[in-house]
Amino acid sequence: MQIIHGALMAGVFFFLVVSEFLKYNSGPFLPQEKEMAQIFLIAAIVLAVSAIGGGMMFSRKRLESLRELSSTEEILGQYRSLLIIRAALMEGPAFFFIVGNLLFGSIPFLAGALVCLLVMAAFFPTRNRIERETGAVG
Repeated sequence: MQIIHGALMAGVFFFLVVSEFLKYNSGPFLPQEKEMAQIFLIAAIVLAVSAIGGGMMFSRKRLESLRELSSTEEILGQYRSLLIIRAALMEGPAFFFIVGNLLFGSIPFLAGALVCLLVMAAFFPTRNRIERETGAVG
């Protein structure tokens, strides 16, 4: 589970690094489009807030249903799918922010991508988190 989550985070991080490299070498692709950048930023923020909020609500409901399962293998299998969905919901807005940063070269897009990456890191599946969220021991 940690490898999957780490790979999703690494994908966002490396895409951010590559986009910054491209932006540094050739500049933003649409720096003159200020109105479009504002619309894009609002859309990115709405997407991020709804994805993170929706991911938390989805996780809470799914975790409640996990507690009804009896087998540890079933619990961990369901938790693994929950983990992937939750991370992917945070990954989408991060990519949206990164593309906005690449297109418009605006710092708020970079900050939004970093916030999404930090949220992903906050939900990294440590052993204690897995035990606490699933109720499974050992």
